[in-house]
Amino acid sequence: MKRILLTLLLTATTLPLNLHAASPTNKVFTVRFYGLAEQFEWKETYQGQQLLKESGPLFGAGGDLGAKMAGPFWIEGRGELFLGTVDYDGVLMSEKGELTPYKTTTEYVGLKIDGDVACKLPLSPSLHVRPFAGIGAKTWVRTLDTGLSDRYMGEYGYSESWTTVYAIVGCGGGIMIGRTSELSARLEARLPFSNSEVVDLTNQGGPSDLELKPGKQASYYAEAALTVSHLTASLFVETLNFSESPLDSREAVFFQPESKSTMVGGKIGLAF
Repeated sequence: MKRILLTLLLTATTLPLNLHAASPTNKVFTVRFYGLAEQFEWKETYQGQQLLKESGPLFGAGGDLGAKMAGPFWIEGRGELFLGTVDYDGVLMSEKGELTPYKTTTEYVGLKIDGDVACKLPLSPSLHVRPFAGIGAKTWVRTLDTGLSDRYMGEYGYSESWTTVYAIVGCGGGIMIGRTSELSARLEARLPFSNSEVVDLTNQGGPSDLELKPGKQASYYAEAALTVSHLTASLFVETLNFSESPLDSREAVFFQPESKSTMVGGKIGLAF
C-alpha cells in the first residue's frame, strides 16, 4: 500500500510538468471537439420596413485543428454542424401587396467549414498574436411554416437552400495563465464573393429551382475561449449580412429582401 501511495504521489507531482511541456505555446498540433448552443436571430426588411423576425435556439457540434508548418506559420481548419427550430413572426403578402401578420416556425439545418493560414508571433514566453487569412463557406436549408399542422410543411411553407462562400481575414492571440491554462481570442471579418439562394416553391405550386443572388455584405465573427488542461469553453458572436437580391421574374416577381442574422452562443468541449 505504501508503494502504491508513493507511486500515485509521484504521478500527481510530475503530471503538471508533463502538461506544461505540452502546453499550447509549445504544441505543433492542436485539436478541439465541442458541442455548441446559440441564440439565433434572423430579420428581413424591405424599404425600411421589417417583414419578419425569426428567433430561437440552435444546437450543434464541431471541431477544429491546427498544424505547425515552417517557421511561425500554421495551417488551420474548422467545421460545424447545426440545426434547430425557431419562432417565425412575419407577414403574408397578398397579390395586391397587402400585409397580414403570421406566426409559425422555421427549421434550420446547416454546415460551416473554413480554413486559413496563420502566423503565430510570440510577444513573450506566455503571450502570442496570430494574424490569419483564409477561405470559408456556410450552407444551410431554411424550411418555413413547419410543425403547426399534420403535414411537415404548412399551407404557406416552402424551403430555401443558402450557400455563402467568403474570404477570411482576422487576428487572434492567446496568453498562458499558469501552467496548463490559456485564455485566447479570435476576431475575423468575412468578405463574401459568392452568395446563392435556391427556393423550392413546389408546395405553393411554383418552381423547385428558383435561384436568387442575395447581395454581398461583410459579416463578422468573434470568439473568446478559456482552456484549462483538456477542458475548453468559449463564448462567440457571429453575424450574417445580405443586401437585397436582384429581381428574378417568372410567373411572378421574386427577390430576397435585405437579410441580417445574429448568433450569440457558447461552446464547451475537449482540446488536445
